[in-house]
Amino acid sequence: MFLGNILNSGIWNLEYSSKTWYASFMRLLKPQDILVLLRMALPSSQEEFFNQFNLAHELGMVPSEISRLLQTCYQVKLVNDGTKRVNRANLIEFLVHGLKYVFPANLGPPTIGVPTAWGVKGLFPSISAGNQPVWPHIRGDVSGYSVGPLYKSIPELVVAGKINEKLYFALAAVDAVRIGEGRERQMAIKYLMQVLNDH
Repeated sequence: MFLGNILNSGIWNLEYSSKTWYASFMRLLKPQDILVLLRMALPSSQEEFFNQFNLAHELGMVPSEISRLLQTCYQVKLVNDGTKRVNRANLIEFLVHGLKYVFPANLGPPTIGVPTAWGVKGLFPSISAGNQPVWPHIRGDVSGYSVGPLYKSIPELVVAGKINEKLYFALAAVDAVRIGEGRERQMAIKYLMQVLNDH
């Protein structure tokens, strides 16, 4: 199991308490790493090869940040050091069981922005868009309750059309896991498991 591998990896010394484990994990994994991992796990084509420079440019980062991310993800078994591919089973396990504790989020005051979570049209059709979450953004055109994006550049990437619908939906589902309760969270988990297992 992924979380068991983390605890036994020897990467850091920790007590077996959730508070210490999450604090240690946060020193390794950064919010933007989830953005990159999802991009790598959801290629635009089955044979897409990721060049670190191109990936950094596409996501508004610097190449050294991608290099750091890969080294970290090799250590925690989120990326296979041999194939350089995302370990989808481990990523799903982290998104389901660890994400909302390592990178928590809450709904804030009303604002204008870019829809996320169950506010994204077509993502969860059976869920009412009432109290819809949005990433605050000056160029947004939807009213809703503010939620901080997983990584600061995500709203601008969406507005500028630099990420495709598949990645946008996955990021929105990740937010539903972070802020949702009950039905919203379960539907988001089901969606992420389906889309990540399809590749």
